[in-house]
Amino acid sequence: MVSQEVEQLKKANNMLEQIIRSIPISIAITSWYDGRILWCNEKTATLFGGTVESLIGRRIHEFYRDDKQREKMLHTLEKEGQIRYFEMTAVTEDGEELELRGSVNPIEYNEEAAVIGIMENITAQKEAQKMFERTKHAENLVDAVSGLAHDFGNYVGTTKLFLESMIVETPEGTAQADKQRKALESVEDSIALVRKMREYTGEGALDLHAVSPQSIIDQCVMHGQTFAYKSTVISCSVQPDLPMITVDPVAIKRVLSNLIINACHAIGDKPGAIDIMALRRSVVADELDSIDNYSGGTLQPGAYVSICVQDTGAGISENDLEKIFEPRFTTKANKGTGMGLASAQGIIRQHDGGILVESVVGEGTKFTLLLPAAPSESD
Repeated sequence: MVSQEVEQLKKANNMLEQIIRSIPISIAITSWYDGRILWCNEKTATLFGGTVESLIGRRIHEFYRDDKQREKMLHTLEKEGQIRYFEMTAVTEDGEELELRGSVNPIEYNEEAAVIGIMENITAQKEAQKMFERTKHAENLVDAVSGLAHDFGNYVGTTKLFLESMIVETPEGTAQADKQRKALESVEDSIALVRKMREYTGEGALDLHAVSPQSIIDQCVMHGQTFAYKSTVISCSVQPDLPMITVDPVAIKRVLSNLIINACHAIGDKPGAIDIMALRRSVVADELDSIDNYSGGTLQPGAYVSICVQDTGAGISENDLEKIFEPRFTTKANKGTGMGLASAQGIIRQHDGGILVESVVGEGTKFTLLLPAAPSESD
């Protein structure tokens, strides 16, 4: 009877080890004393570039970029008993640098003091974050140029009108008229420069198409998922048979991706959810006064598609909500430029759409976009 129970226990242990070896997260057990790899699964071998057999007996810190990383971890383990979360840079056999995060706990393995580490490769996520930050800096420059073009355009436009009125009142052929015409030529050159600045920022240059809301949402969700922790669940609900929307796809993807990424940041590494919903919406004339809390363009009666991004993050205070679309205002401390939502509002305004934000501190935030539906064939 005892031998049968022992045999069943061995089978259970073998099955458990096979499961652990095959799961898609790196697990390694190392000696407390010298860092030798005592056991690891296939994912760990793939991560560092080798086989399980070739890694057994190697020192785990051979793969650390910081050779003092192991000492720091052991010190923390002695002090706190475990490491719930860490991030570090590892180097593979081929010299490739990987960004890892995970947890570490002390255990006993084959009667030897050991450490078990669970690691996840977040290199792609880190690269996506760097790309996002570079994009943010680029957006910052675009918005600065946009503001400069707007103000400068107003000045030169007023100057042009003033010069034209002076030329009308000045006799032809006089030295004064000649100076005024040369000044007008300089002003017109300045207006051409403003036009180029606006082309650079994309203002007045929307490339409008009738596109599927589903296709835009799918691409933005795929992009946004690279910024979400595994504890964040992103779900989509798109009403069947939605009409096409008349938009500049690149511009609207920029807006929607920004909202999804903001939602990921609001949740952080805590468990949370992001729901993206798309619905058909009709706005009639009697409703216009009741939906004036939508920021963006001046809404007109007609058919729209409503796209909502709702998160379970920290929420935004009433005081901050009043300033949420102001240029350079951000709730992300040192992590944001404050240009994303200001740019989003500008893009939605160009589309004659609307953007609404609702939030409750401690519960989450909901952004709703209203975008004009494309005319149907029967219209």
